[in-house]
Amino acid sequence: MGHKKVNLNFSCPFEVVTKKNRGSILMKNPYLIKQIVEAVNELPVKLSIKIRLGYDDFSQAKVLLDTLKYNEISKVFLHARLAEQFYKGDVNLKEFSL
Repeated sequence: MGHKKVNLNFSCPFEVVTKKNRGSILMKNPYLIKQIVEAVNELPVKLSIKIRLGYDDFSQAKVLLDTLKYNEISKVFLHARLAEQFYKGDVNLKEFSL
């Protein structure tokens, strides 16, 4: 369709999205995200991703970023909360500094 950029949103916490195995629930499956990223990297587009610190565990973002470190990603947007927090509560600056 001629698009030059693609942003994959792996940060949406809402149940209407996550119950379809989309959005932030994918943070629990970094290898599936890696497969998706690798498939998009075959296209002539710049790729960016949106993630959270994790779905229900702060280690999930670290595992995911380690899994993706050799892939072409132009930008990573990191929401400094777990998905189960939705948009409430304090951001976690300690974990955000990964």
